[in-house]
Amino acid sequence: MNSITMTDLLIPERVLPRLRAPDRTTVLRELAAQIARDADVSVEEVLNEVLVAADLPFMPRGGVSLLHTLVAGMEHPMVAVARLVPPLNLEAADGDPTDIAILLASPTARPQDHLRALACVARRLRRYDVRDLIRGTNNRDAIFIALTSDEWSANLSTA
Repeated sequence: MNSITMTDLLIPERVLPRLRAPDRTTVLRELAAQIARDADVSVEEVLNEVLVAADLPFMPRGGVSLLHTLVAGMEHPMVAVARLVPPLNLEAADGDPTDIAILLASPTARPQDHLRALACVARRLRRYDVRDLIRGTNNRDAIFIALTSDEWSANLSTA
């Protein structure tokens, strides 16, 4: 995999548009379950790696938390996304509550793909318009499109 795009990483079924979670562990378990289902690995395998990686810093930017980890047995990187309702304190370095949580899991055998995927996700989430669209909808498909396509933003600028 030379170039990685969000469409390589995310499918609509791994978007949780309104996740109500009482704590960080529940958020991580829900995201891990999305990855595990599609990666054909156990939820516990993904969750254990996520919890080890949870000590690494999240990307805390304006309510967005990006956790990433490597998981044995996976074939390619995958992303799961949740919009948290209400926002939750995930102990981000900036102290802001998180309303958009992302988990990137990649195969342990392909760390170079993990770094490319991480850069791809971070670039997308850096965009205010993408974050605003995610926050402004409860629609799974709209969140998926915001994360994987620029057509919607072109339509907004011509409207």
